[in-house]
Order: sequence, then structure tokens, then C-alpha cells
Amino acid sequence: MIRCKVCGTINESSVVFCGGCGNFLPDVGEPYDEATERARAEAKLAEEAAAQQKAAAEKAAAEKAAAEKAAADRAEADRVEADRVAAEKAEADRVAAEKAAADRAVAALAAANKTEARSNAKVAAAAEAERLAAEQAEAERLAAEQAAADEESLRRARNEARRAERDAERAAAAKSAREAYRAALRAQRGSPESSGATGLEPGGSDAAEPEADADESGSVTPGPAAAEPAQDQMRTCANCGTPNGAARKFCMKCGQRLPEGEVIPPRICPNCSTPNNPTRRFCMKCGTSLVEAATPPPDKNPWWKRS
Repeated sequence: MIRCKVCGTINESSVVFCGGCGNFLPDVGEPYDEATERARAEAKLAEEAAAQQKAAAEKAAAEKAAAEKAAADRAEADRVEADRVAAEKAEADRVAAEKAAADRAVAALAAANKTEARSNAKVAAAAEAERLAAEQAEAERLAAEQAAADEESLRRARNEARRAERDAERAAAAKSAREAYRAALRAQRGSPESSGATGLEPGGSDAAEPEADADESGSVTPGPAAAEPAQDQMRTCANCGTPNGAARKFCMKCGQRLPEGEVIPPRICPNCSTPNNPTRRFCMKCGTSLVEAATPPPDKNPWWKRS
């Protein structure tokens, strides 16, 4: 028997060409012994069985390894899941704690803001009360200053009116005195006996005649013959420092009422020369200190020679 190496067909020994593939058997054929082939087949089957057993063992080992790996994977997955659940729980607890802390902080901030708002409201109310009190005090001060200014203006107006009235009276008295003096001079000029006694030259003019002074009673005395009252009998005005007669009740210059008894002269401001009350320490016009201001000496000149 001849077996084809190409297709494995068993051919008769007398056949030249393979009946299965048509190849030339002397080239592709080999002798075929049934016992040998049977032993070979059995060996092959044994090999195949061993290979199958090995494959089965390997498969079982692989399945066991896969099962173990799957078990390990499941255990790892369970562990990871447990860790994840624990982490999520811890995160949830942390978030809850942070939320509780934030809520407490918000509540504390709200309480602090409420307390601060109350404090600010109290401070604002106190400030508003102080402002209103200050405005009221300022208004009262301004009203008092305005009233004082009005009173001072009224007093000055009255003094100006009195001064103008007294100036008019003095002017009228001086005019009457001059006219009386001129009439007396004219009468003396007309009398020859009295021309030598008067001491005037004939043809003299009355242009250089002195001014006359008029006292409180209205009597007129010629200027040269007018006797100025003694200084110890004069009453000094506390407002302007003008000496006045002992019988006068009002100052002949400013109209200020003269107090009874001895009067301390006013303090004259060294800056603006304004007379001030002797009790004042600062000038009522410019505010200059009057502590070092000396009391001016009394003016001994007659009133018509004073500036």
C-alpha cells in the first residue's frame, strides 16, 4: 500500500498516480504499513488525549485563576466601593459641618449687624440731638447777638440823636452868645465913655472875637473871660472820658448818663483809640487787650477847643 503525502489517500501498490489528488506517487507517495499506522494513530490519539488533558488542566487552571482574579477584582471593587461610600459619607459629614459652621457664622454676623445697627442708631440719634441742640444754641446765640446789636444800634442812634440835639443847642447857644457879644460891642462902640474901658481901638473889627461858652442854665460868658471849672469839681464820662460840670447829669459830648460820685476814667484802646468801660479787659471794637492800656489824663481844654 502507498499513502500519498499530499492528500493522505491510501492507494494500491500497483497504482502510479494518486486517486485522491492525481500526483505521481513515486514522487509523493510513501509505503504504508497498517500496524505501524495503527500504532502511529494510537500514539497520535494518546498525544491528542494528553494534549486535551493538558489543555483541560490548563483550562481549569486558567478558569481557576480567572475565578480567583474575578474574586480578587470583586473584593477590590467591594473595597473601592466601601472606600467610596466612606469617602462620600465623610464628605457629606464635612459639608454638613461646614454648612452648620456657616449658618452659625451667618447668625453671629446677623446678630452683630443688628447690634451695630442699634448702636449706630443710638449714636445717630445722639448726634442728631446734639446737632439740633447746637443749632438751637447757635440760633439763640445769633438771636441774642442780633438783639444786642439791635440794642446797640438803637443806643447809638439815641446817642447820635442826643448828640445832634446837643450840637444844635450848642450851636444855637454859641450863635446867641456871639450875637449878644457883638451887640454889647456895638453898644460900647456907640458910647464914647465906654470906648476906652473896652480896650478896643476905634474902627476895630469883630472878626477876631472869641467864641462864647454856654452852660446848662443858658447864660453866656465871653470866651476869654470864661472860667473853666476846677478839675476836682468835674465829673468824667465813663463812655468817652470827657470832663463835665458837677451839675450835669448827662455827658456834654456823647450824651451818656453820668453816674453819681467819683467816676473812673475809661480805658482808651491803644490800637483804635476807642473809649471802653474801665471794667473791660479787651476793646469792644477791635478786641485789643486793654490790660496795659493807661487811663488818659483828663482834657483840661474847653469844649470848643477839643478835637
